[in-house]
Formats: sequence, C-alpha cells, structure tokens
Amino acid sequence: RDRSPSRGLGDVYKRQVNRYTYNEVWKLGGAQLGHVETQYCQLKIEDYAPSKSTLISQLKVETQKLGGNALVFDACLINRSTGSCNMFVKCNGMAYLITH
Repeated sequence: RDRSPSRGLGDVYKRQVNRYTYNEVWKLGGAQLGHVETQYCQLKIEDYAPSKSTLISQLKVETQKLGGNALVFDACLINRSTGSCNMFVKCNGMAYLITH
C-alpha cells in the first residue's frame, strides 16, 4: 500500500479542478461559486514551508468542496515575522463551475 503523503484525498479532488484565467472562465460561461483561500503559518525558520504549487493544489481541493471544477488563482501573499509565525502565507482564488 502506498502511504506517501501525495496520495491522499486531496489528490482525488485537485485532479478534477483545472486552472483558468478570468477571461477563459468568462468565455466558457463559468458560474461563480465563491472565494477560496488557504493559509500556512511557519512557526520556526527551520520548519517546512509548502511550495506555491502545494498551496494552489489546496485551493483546488477547496474549489471541489464548493462543487466547482475550475479555479482562477489570484495570489499568494507572504508576511514575515508576523505574530507567532516566522512566515505567514495566504493564497486565494475564485471557484467556478464550468459545464461543457
């Protein structure tokens, strides 16, 4: 049995969601479902920090949870030394449903 962390439930969700631009979603007649976001707090400088692609994958999971199949990624904002976090990352986007 494969127990690697990349083989979790999130993979099932993110494979069903594609990334688009706002213009592409508009041309395809996508229905807006809502804002999606994910965040991460790195407590110590030596702690693991997720890559941008990992955070976007989490946005895809959130999109699927809303019933969507399309994600328009907006941005990831990084704040250093804020509160109890050495680094705080917050990424957001918009979830859509595109019916072909």
